[in-house]
Amino acid sequence: MDGRQAVSEHAARGGGPWWRLAWLCLVLAIPLRLAFFAGFGLGDDPGESFALMDFAQHLRLNPANFMHYRVINVVLRGLLYRVFSVNELAFVLPILAFALGTHAMAIVLARDVFGARGAFLTSLLFLVTPYETLASTANVPDYIHASFGVACAWAAYRGYHGRSGGYMALAAVFLVLGLLNRLSMVLLVQTLGVATLCTLRQWRRWVALWAVFAVLVGLMCLADFFYSGVPYGWIIHYSDPVMGGYDVTSILGYELMVYPRYVFHHNDYPDWMFGLTGWCALLGALLALGRAVLRRAGGAEWFVVLAFFVFVALFELMPHRLTLHAYWSHPRIFRYLAQVSPALYLSGAYLLDRLWAVGPRGSPVGLGAVLCVPVALFGLQQTPRVAGPLCDANRDGRQLIAYLRTIATDKPVPLFTDTWRMLLVQAQYPRHDKAWAPHGVLPDSNDEKVRFLRSVQEGLVITGGATLPWYSGIDLIVSLSRLDFTVPPSWTLLREFDGKLTSWRVEPLRVWSVKGQDSAATPAVHVDTSQEPKALFAAGMASFDRGDCPGARPYFQAIIDRSPPAELAPDGWYFDTICRFRDGDWEGTLAGFQELVRRFPGSIYVPGAYYHMGLAYAGLGDTARARQTFEYVREQFPRDETVSRMAAERLAEMPADRGAGLLGRLWKRLWRR
Repeated sequence: MDGRQAVSEHAARGGGPWWRLAWLCLVLAIPLRLAFFAGFGLGDDPGESFALMDFAQHLRLNPANFMHYRVINVVLRGLLYRVFSVNELAFVLPILAFALGTHAMAIVLARDVFGARGAFLTSLLFLVTPYETLASTANVPDYIHASFGVACAWAAYRGYHGRSGGYMALAAVFLVLGLLNRLSMVLLVQTLGVATLCTLRQWRRWVALWAVFAVLVGLMCLADFFYSGVPYGWIIHYSDPVMGGYDVTSILGYELMVYPRYVFHHNDYPDWMFGLTGWCALLGALLALGRAVLRRAGGAEWFVVLAFFVFVALFELMPHRLTLHAYWSHPRIFRYLAQVSPALYLSGAYLLDRLWAVGPRGSPVGLGAVLCVPVALFGLQQTPRVAGPLCDANRDGRQLIAYLRTIATDKPVPLFTDTWRMLLVQAQYPRHDKAWAPHGVLPDSNDEKVRFLRSVQEGLVITGGATLPWYSGIDLIVSLSRLDFTVPPSWTLLREFDGKLTSWRVEPLRVWSVKGQDSAATPAVHVDTSQEPKALFAAGMASFDRGDCPGARPYFQAIIDRSPPAELAPDGWYFDTICRFRDGDWEGTLAGFQELVRRFPGSIYVPGAYYHMGLAYAGLGDTARARQTFEYVREQFPRDETVSRMAAERLAEMPADRGAGLLGRLWKRLWRR
């Protein structure tokens, strides 16, 4: 496999009509993406919106906020917030730009690997695959490191086959830029490592890449040391119990099938997110592997084998936290597929390109051209079905914010709704705290939702409307038709919004006004939210110290609901969750403390939060996770002698861990450090 010849041959075939058609597909993709504009949905990570607003306000990265380690994402979108204020265009524009950039770089890469026709086929799959239309205008910042990943693959392919140290150094730069957005870029590092091991006879071609990569990572660590005081903060923020995902060992079969269902069939809805592209990618990878086994492989075949059987396989199988006794994984959400989707399109394009001229002798059209027709038509037919739900659902949030602005007053009015919609108002409504005092209920329990609604004394209540398709189920929303709750006479319907009833919207979005309350109802604690956080906290602690958690929590929640977050927000969050702990609400305790750790990772309450998470796991009967959490407290917070000692006492009371031997404990210790 002569590298210079491989690149030069494909470069020679790089012009002509195929090349122009490839860019035409990219141009056509723009109106298609905009036709199904998703927009300002919080997605699966509401903390991201608050991180962007924090950077936009201070123009400074905060080492205590783990989100700010996603430097490129936060800086780009934060600067747009600063210039254009909080709006959908500023939120989504970088995502769309990087999605189209990924498309463009994949065209350039495909021309070098497959030739101009392969570049066109790759671009065609980008255009017609429903996933791209769904994700390109949603909250999918994974496109940022996806674009750098494709650029890295292009530079490395050119550098290896052209024996160019300059291109290899450029590949290392793209690799580190990807790491500055998300640590999952390490999957490409591992793939390049496999490629290096498979071509050890040509090790000199890789020296520039790994040398420049090592230097740049060293500079990242040095910068992090001056930034946060810890040279590897950008790593450890992704390896603690919260960011490491969840122990999914008991449901591993289901968990490992989530992405395959998205790619090869359907998951949440009876629609094909990737159309037929996933099957083309699989067959293309198998064809390339077969040619490699038969020793008929060239650069294109080896590229496809590495892309599919190493890079995509690592993405599917690699756990998000390394232990020898459990499998840990983040929730497998469709947005993460953006970082591997280019590999799928390239593999699918390889299949169609190889089959282009295959067919009966004398036939003017080959099998590859014939296959392009159903692939393109089926993908375009599925696109409205796949992208439509999220596009439709986000209209509810847009209409709600517009309506709230029309009825806002100078005095903050209590606003009661589900937690997600509460966060939506805080993220999309600048200076919302001047008009509204939001209160939210978590989606875990219908009984809790009923208690929440019955506690409303006065203010606005928001019910119904759409959930976030592809992200969450309908239980995310407070839907009255799904609750054992009758609207009291004191509730008045102010506005009902149109919207078709579907699986993601079981009833219309409604805004209610509540004036007064039934005399038999439990009197609510009146909280003057205009007070300073210190006064609110003192009042809450007075009730807390008397053992009156119901009287204390409204004060703590008033501090939590402040935006931007008050200085005492971690204090309010901690003691509000302690009240849940005292009530034996183990799920609520876990949810509250996990959110506290995620939002305020530098808070003095973090050790205590982890300790109480361990107690909550024990209360739920999950001994394994309780043990892991107590061990984490003992090892990571030795300076907090009280919490560390209590964690050690709890570990001593627990039965011996027969599943972890010396090697397992050593591995766990090395990984955590």
